[in-house]
Amino acid sequence: MLWSREQRAFAVESFFSNGRSLVTTQRAFRARFEIPPHRLVPGRNSILSWFNSIREYGSVAKSLNAKLQQTIRTPENIEREKEWTKLLDQEWRKGNLGVLPLGQLALSC
Repeated sequence: MLWSREQRAFAVESFFSNGRSLVTTQRAFRARFEIPPHRLVPGRNSILSWFNSIREYGSVAKSLNAKLQQTIRTPENIEREKEWTKLLDQEWRKGNLGVLPLGQLALSC
């Protein structure tokens, strides 16, 4: 199934804000986009793929160049990714996830 960028961005934000619970994310997705029971919602692999895409590329947009834009694994880049993940975790615990530009990043490409 083809999901829009808005739907993918919502799924990633919901996944993170719901403590990385896939079932809760799927329920929130169904409610947000008014999908009736027994209709498809994004599966586990899709949500995890989009989440990893945000972490690696800053976007959930499908891009032919996304795989080509991988960063080089330097100590600086590894440290930057650790800091980003730490910031996301801290903001999630504070309940300030809305402050992060996650949705804007996801929809920017």
